[in-house]
Amino acid sequence: MSMAGIREFLEKDLPAINAIEQASHPDPWSIPMLRESCIGEGYLGLVSEEEPEAVIGFCCARMLVGEMEIVNLAVAPAWRRKGKALGMIRYLIDYCLGRHLHRVLLEVRESNSAALLLYKRAGFLEDGIRKEYYSNKENAVLMSLKLCQ
Repeated sequence: MSMAGIREFLEKDLPAINAIEQASHPDPWSIPMLRESCIGEGYLGLVSEEEPEAVIGFCCARMLVGEMEIVNLAVAPAWRRKGKALGMIRYLIDYCLGRHLHRVLLEVRESNSAALLLYKRAGFLEDGIRKEYYSNKENAVLMSLKLCQ
């Protein structure tokens, strides 16, 4: 499956993904964690790129029984608010529909208003709060999107 500018992760993408991760999260993942979440057993890694092959975003997801969980998603600061994250989410949804998965799940920092808005625009609904989930004791908002029954 291909969508303009979105493809599955390749090992050569790791340095670019790491740079985006370091610029995007208060508690960035290590390179081994990123690698495992992009190519590990049961995981799917996606990248968003611009010409010529410049990785500007990534999404890591884990397949569960009948479901997919987005475990990490980030876009380089210069490319934010340009539809790149939404494109990766739509790609992931199409991927899930093609495999008859029934739900996509995620957690997002309660203070991350841009991400909350993005996921709501993609059709996700809030399911609850996971209290003091992050290392700084911030709450996580649990969200999901129902797909096929």
